[in-house]
Amino acid sequence: MGVELSLMGKMILSVVVGGLVGLFLYLYNVMLLKPKILRSKLTKQGIRGPSPSFLLGNIPEMKKIQLQVISEQQNKAALSLAHNWPSTVFPFFEKWTDEYGPMFLYSTGNMQMIYVADVEMVKELSLCTSLSLGKPSYLTKERGTNSRSWPYFLKWPSLGSSKEDYCS
Repeated sequence: MGVELSLMGKMILSVVVGGLVGLFLYLYNVMLLKPKILRSKLTKQGIRGPSPSFLLGNIPEMKKIQLQVISEQQNKAALSLAHNWPSTVFPFFEKWTDEYGPMFLYSTGNMQMIYVADVEMVKELSLCTSLSLGKPSYLTKERGTNSRSWPYFLKWPSLGSSKEDYCS
């Protein structure tokens, strides 16, 4: 009886340890490895940006830049009406555009984002890509649709799926 309990305890312990190792490997893959691989692929293609921190990405740097801009605005004696609101609301984009160019890579948490400030490039991307590029995967999962059916779901016309359908 004591041997059976000892054997049962060892089996339960090994299953728990195996589960914890599996969970650790999964979290390592999702939180560290995949974002790092994606970032390195984009860097090889010439898209660079500020270095992210471990779990928060560039969020701490974004907050720091916003606080600097707010303190600079509070130090000004005369308040003026500015129509350039994006530089007030998103000062980090302006700073990074000056530093890295009109297209750069930044991250919010472990999600890598590409910022494109060149209007002509955005127009080219929107005209010369399939509809599967149009909706991020996290939104398709949230809405319960796949990337092929989301235009129909929103009652948008389905125009085709190849680059030749959009660009001459």
